[in-house]
Amino acid sequence: MLFRSRTGPNTKHALVIGAGLAGSAICHSLASCGWQIDLVDSAHGPAQGASSLYAGAFHPHISMDDCILSRLARHAFLAALPYWERLNSNGFALHWSRCGMLQLPLDLAEANTLLALPNALGYPADYAQNVDVDEASALAGISLSSSALYYPQSGWLRANSLVAAQLAAANDAVRPYFGRKVAQLDCNEGLWRARDAQGHVIAAAPVAILANAADAARSEEHTSELQS
Repeated sequence: MLFRSRTGPNTKHALVIGAGLAGSAICHSLASCGWQIDLVDSAHGPAQGASSLYAGAFHPHISMDDCILSRLARHAFLAALPYWERLNSNGFALHWSRCGMLQLPLDLAEANTLLALPNALGYPADYAQNVDVDEASALAGISLSSSALYYPQSGWLRANSLVAAQLAAANDAVRPYFGRKVAQLDCNEGLWRARDAQGHVIAAAPVAILANAADAARSEEHTSELQS
């Protein structure tokens, strides 16, 4: 969620609250456009919440009607892969593997629908393809009992390595405030201010971005200042 003061100075300076996957991605993107960022998080370092999970899978989501979720997942998936490759090639190493992923049908009825999707929707083979039971078993390294969908470019990634890479790539553009819990976010004289429980200002900027599941409170008297 983004808040911008209508009366604030026209400077490239943002306050980002949350130092997980979302917050670090925002920092990297803003830094690449010449912004300075004050990054605030209640933990004593980045990626200490959900982004600290050991590993997560990345893969397409496909459906016969190509629903909004499938389209969103497709665009995110195809944008993320070259972005992560660029981070790697620029020396910001990720802990990940594009080892491929199999999606197994739950039963025969689902198999008939699921395995028809790549051809019906015209997906290229490097995005999604059908594999028979022998191919699926060889890819899995164990004996399987059915055909499957195979996503060749899918795999796993350690989220904290992506957070670290994005913040490292942002470099000196980011000024961190770790171990500082935001109790209130308010706007006055063109600046958004993140305050602690005692009302002390942690950091302030003309633009504020909540990247922590909206965990920071906001003063009701300043809602007229919002532009989201």
